[in-house]
Amino acid sequence: HATLQTVDLATGDGLAGAARAQALAEGVEDRADLVVALARSGFAASATREAAGHPHQKETYVGTVASGQVVEGFIDLLYTDESGGLVVIDYKTDAEPSEQMIGEYQKQLAVYAAALGDATGLSVTRRVLVFCREGDAVEVEV
Repeated sequence: HATLQTVDLATGDGLAGAARAQALAEGVEDRADLVVALARSGFAASATREAAGHPHQKETYVGTVASGQVVEGFIDLLYTDESGGLVVIDYKTDAEPSEQMIGEYQKQLAVYAAALGDATGLSVTRRVLVFCREGDAVEVEV
């Protein structure tokens, strides 16, 4: 997350260095190669590549009231598509996402969509989970 929020999505310049620095900052320097691989996977995901070509924001704070409770979070990547709708992308590092896990993440993204709708009056047209892993990312639209 931290690497993808700092790197230029158009070019990816400095991705490996940023990932290694983040691994050091998080105290997992011995896993720096894995952190680089996960960041590259997320960067190369088709949803990320699409976002890079549109107006986008990273680490966007949202909050709303759901079922009488204040709920808040940070959207990893948000962009406006060709139709003017909003697309929410959330990066995950689960190696193999289960159906149960995807269901929980779907709830999270539904709250994000509701918060965005409340704040902007715009529709969220897509919600995409990007599971970063060594090799290719797995993308799940929910």
